[in-house]
Amino acid sequence: MTRYARARQQPRSRRWWPIMGLSLAVAVAVFAYFISFPLVEFGRQRSETIDRAYHDLRDYFERYQWYAKNARYHGNNVVEILVAAVLWLIIMGLGMLVVGMAAYGTDPERKVVKQMGPSPANRKAVVKQLKKDLKKLKEQERELKRQRK
Repeated sequence: MTRYARARQQPRSRRWWPIMGLSLAVAVAVFAYFISFPLVEFGRQRSETIDRAYHDLRDYFERYQWYAKNARYHGNNVVEILVAAVLWLIIMGLGMLVVGMAAYGTDPERKVVKQMGPSPANRKAVVKQLKKDLKKLKEQERELKRQRK
């Protein structure tokens, strides 16, 4: 009589996840930067308070010498860059939440949980585990006695 034995599967490699995460972060940063321009314009058109804050922030940064020297890098778009940074943080936070929820509990072997044993609050399970451990120890003791003879 033959038995069917299932072949052990190799655990899937997750070595590309950091690279995919970094590329996702860069893609989200580019998306946030390009979406920040219409978002700032939309806010300025809808609210005078936002428009005043927009001009105040630009005036505040123009007072600094380092800001004027580095204008070729930021293109006098400090408000858009700040909005893009906030958008990036929000989108990445939501993305990490979704990925974390999707990846939760995907460890098929759950070695740590198996090694922990039952919860101390579940007395029946603890007693059952202790009896099982005692039986296993007795069998090991008998095996050692057989080997010594």
